[in-house]
Amino acid sequence: MRRKICESIRKNLTTYFYMLDCLKALYAEPSTSALLHDADYVEGVVFGVAAAPEIPMPDRWLVWALSERNSFVSEAQADSVGEGLLSVLRHQLALMRDSRIALPNRFECPQPPYSDVPVSRWFNGLLVAHQHLDQVWVQAWERMTQAQPSQAEVLAKDLGHCLKVFSTFADVPLALEQGKPGLEAHLPMIFKSLNQSLATYVKVAGALAAHLPNQFETFVKK
Repeated sequence: MRRKICESIRKNLTTYFYMLDCLKALYAEPSTSALLHDADYVEGVVFGVAAAPEIPMPDRWLVWALSERNSFVSEAQADSVGEGLLSVLRHQLALMRDSRIALPNRFECPQPPYSDVPVSRWFNGLLVAHQHLDQVWVQAWERMTQAQPSQAEVLAKDLGHCLKVFSTFADVPLALEQGKPGLEAHLPMIFKSLNQSLATYVKVAGALAAHLPNQFETFVKK
């Protein structure tokens, strides 16, 4: 049993490091990295795409990772960036299939003055993907509400909580300004719960995916 657990951990770590290598390769060339948003942001976008009830076609979501400041200089460069981002997505999906759902461990709880926070960039990317895919989520909710109204109500509360937590770390200053007194003191505790919230987010998406047509694969183990 212990050997199987160790092998599973090794496999998941290998997949995660492959994903990081794919990201690093995209940013290794200055002319290519200038086309992309920050790497933390892009990784968040990929997580949001991978977790969605229905994964969009590449030509739709790849542009969410691109900066508007520059454009491709050639078709070959566009193909290279696209394939690199798809490789990151494939590795992220593999982690989700193995229930390896977690915030990258390089991130730390934000500290005052909460400016230029890496984990905030990651959650901004995730939330941008979620917003772009809003209609997919809505369609899935409508179908689930008709088929399983009681379960849909529970999952709606779970998703609402997840998005509230994600939004808190996407813009900490705004969350502190608009939140309840004492929120700042609780940030470290909430930060420690992020992995659980991410897992819940993926679980909700998996449950919703079952109510969409042509869904041949979900990424949460039953």
